[in-house]
Amino acid sequence: MDLHATRGHCQEILNRIHANGNRRDYPRELVAETRPRIDALNHESDGGEQLSDEEAMKLGIALHVMWLRDYALTTITSGNGRARGVTWTRVATSLHPAFVAPAAFVAAHAFSLSGEVAATGAALEVALSFQPDYKAARLLADLVVAGDRSIPMDDAAEQLDAMQPTADWLRPLTARLQWFRQRGLPAPTQKH
Repeated sequence: MDLHATRGHCQEILNRIHANGNRRDYPRELVAETRPRIDALNHESDGGEQLSDEEAMKLGIALHVMWLRDYALTTITSGNGRARGVTWTRVATSLHPAFVAPAAFVAAHAFSLSGEVAATGAALEVALSFQPDYKAARLLADLVVAGDRSIPMDDAAEQLDAMQPTADWLRPLTARLQWFRQRGLPAPTQKH
């Protein structure tokens, strides 16, 4: 994990959010930038070229936008779950602890679909240890304890494609960036 690169990327995101105010432009741009990273990561788990550490870091941070996290979930099946779980675990372990929870949750979901109970539990433990209030990980943990294998994602891909980006999509990401900034990231620069 390159702390300097992480801080720089977080600063870039905060600057872009600040520059766009409450408009839809940045959420749309972030989805357009990150969806191909998710697809590239999926290609990696299917035996393709590995994402660079920088690309994995950018992807892991962007997963704080729930649409992107949920898109990643829709690409996982019982057939590819183990491989995707391993790949998402690599992403989670490459991140600063402030940003681990969504990637670890996606890994847990992948492992749960493939029936890897121990790996599911380990990934959930990681997600919740770094972000105890991460609701999606708590939900999956409750489902696993109840004997269900995963969060139902049957129609999610179609629903996600129908959604229009809003500034609200950025709230969890902004909150996590603010949390990170309070621990040493400089304030966004003003551009005039």
